[in-house]
Formats: sequence, C-alpha cells, structure tokens
Amino acid sequence: MPPLASRCFPPRRPERGVLLVEAVLSAVVIAVGLTFITRALGSQLKALQRVEEYAVLVDLAQQALRTMEVDLQAGKSPRGPHEGSFGDPYQDYQWKLSATELEDPDLPLEVSRVTLSVARSDHPTATYSVQTVWPTLVPGSSP
Repeated sequence: MPPLASRCFPPRRPERGVLLVEAVLSAVVIAVGLTFITRALGSQLKALQRVEEYAVLVDLAQQALRTMEVDLQAGKSPRGPHEGSFGDPYQDYQWKLSATELEDPDLPLEVSRVTLSVARSDHPTATYSVQTVWPTLVPGSSP
C-alpha cells in the first residue's frame, strides 16, 4: 500500500506547457469558427441581393404588362418598339418583347404567345421572363 502522502497529493505536472497548448488550440478553434461564420454571412448576403434583384425584375415586368394591357383595352396598339429601357430610377433595366402567333381554330380571336424579358443591362445574368397568351398582339399586326 502506498504512503498516505502520495494519495492526497498527486504528483505535480508542468503547467506552463499545458497552458500554452490550451491557448493555441483555443485560438485555432476560434479562428476556424469565425471563418465559417463569416463565409455563411457572406453567402446569405449574396442570396439576399439576388432575391431583391428578382423582386425588382418581377415588379418591372408586371408594370410593363399592365401598361400594354391598358393600351390594348383602350383600343391602341402597344406603345413603342418591342424593346427598350425603363425610366428613372430604373434606367439600368431593359425589356424585350417577343410574340408568336398561335393558330387554334377553336379560339374566336387571334392570339399570340407573348414573352416579356426584363434584364439589368450592367448585370446580364439577372433576367426575368414571363410568358402569357395575349389576344391580337402579333408582330406587325394591329388590334
């Protein structure tokens, strides 16, 4: 049986080296954690910018379609050319309209498939397109 003194007082270990290793490991863990947090926040900010850009493109496309609908209901041909840009504060955004005639003998009116694309001129990858079936909007025809 070992003496009582050795049971009550365990042998001393060098504390200086252990504290240094613990401090270095803590610093590495904190650095790795902060790296992942900043990358996650950066990707979330980019995703938020894409969502905001998409919302602006959708609003502009709806505005352009409403303008065309008002013109058609008033008996006028659609305004302007089949492509253009929006006014202030959306001068960086451009739209393009294309239409193809649909031939369906069951329909009483001439109809066309209209595609409206809205894009940002300085960022061409951000594009929103909407398709609809529209009466009497055929390229080169008037209502």
